[in-house]
Parts: sequence; C-alpha cells; structure tokens
Amino acid sequence: MGRTKTMKGREDWETRKAPMPGDLIRVVASDDSLIKVGSYGVVNGSVNQPKSVCEVTFNYYTPYHDGKVVSASGGPVRRINASTLKYVGKKSLTVWKFEGLPTAGGGVNRKITVNVFEVDLNRSWS
Repeated sequence: MGRTKTMKGREDWETRKAPMPGDLIRVVASDDSLIKVGSYGVVNGSVNQPKSVCEVTFNYYTPYHDGKVVSASGGPVRRINASTLKYVGKKSLTVWKFEGLPTAGGGVNRKITVNVFEVDLNRSWS
C-alpha cells in the first residue's frame, strides 16, 4: 500500500490524546461475553468532533472513513465515557472509502495511523 496518511485535523487532537472518531479502543477487562479482553473497537462519528461519550463498535469489519465520517459495521456497540479511556499509543488501521462516485466495487482500502486507548468495560458505562 503506500505510506500511512495522517487525516487532516488529527494533529491537534494527537497532542491532547483525546479520543476521536477513527481511534481504537482496546479492552483490558470486559463485562460482555461478546467483547473479549484484548479485542479492539473503533470510535464512530464525525471526524474532528469528539464527544464526552464515544460510540464504539467492537468486532468490527473494515471501517468506512472518508475524512468526514467514520462508520464501522459489527457489534456489539457500546457508549463509553471518554474520561474512562487511557491513551496507550498508536496503531495502523485499515479503512475504506469510495474512489469517486459510490458504486458497487468502487471502494478502496488504505492504512492510517490512529491513537489507541484502553478501557475497562466494567467501569465505562455512560
């Protein structure tokens, strides 16, 4: 694939280590049999619009990320208080978007670098 791209506007959020759409959440403890310890979820939403409560999709397929919106299919989906997340580093994530007009077979994958946060799902309810 080529080099990893940084999404426009991410630089400001990286210095604050605040979760935003596209970032990954790694589970360190779980209260849900469908969300295993060590698994990852992706934060959904509008890029550059973080919230105090994140919508996170676990067991996700390759997330859609067009630079404006991040949307992941999978599940379960949990709402997690951003204050319960701990920044731990960065990771490469494969995302997709349409190349040109949205058509069948018109999606292209690319790699981006995102922030990774840890969460204890026993203490993260919104």
